[in-house]
Amino acid sequence: NCELTKPGETVIHKGVTILGPANLPSEVAYHASQMYAKNITTFLLHLLEEGKIKFDMEDEIIAETLITRGGNVVNPRVCEALGIQPPAAEEIVEEQVAEDNAYDADDDSSEGQDMYGVKSDN
Repeated sequence: NCELTKPGETVIHKGVTILGPANLPSEVAYHASQMYAKNITTFLLHLLEEGKIKFDMEDEIIAETLITRGGNVVNPRVCEALGIQPPAAEEIVEEQVAEDNAYDADDDSSEGQDMYGVKSDN
């Protein structure tokens, strides 16, 4: 807000652009939703490798946002909040290796599913 602000108008004075949005709260929600959607999309794309979900526990983003794995709570902060002991990092890596080895890329059991694992009725 300044002397030259006009509600609902954009004013340019001596090369300075002055915005005067009339209903700023209504615009904030729209932009916040856009930003949140972009963040979620970027995060989910970060999880993909060659079109498949990959939990690379060496990746700081994935390691810090993963809450559970193999039926166990693995996030240290969540474990602390729940008052439980987090599993050792070696256990998590061993589980990941076992899961990765168990997955057969030539396995056709995913036939009839889209890239998200949703089964089609066809």
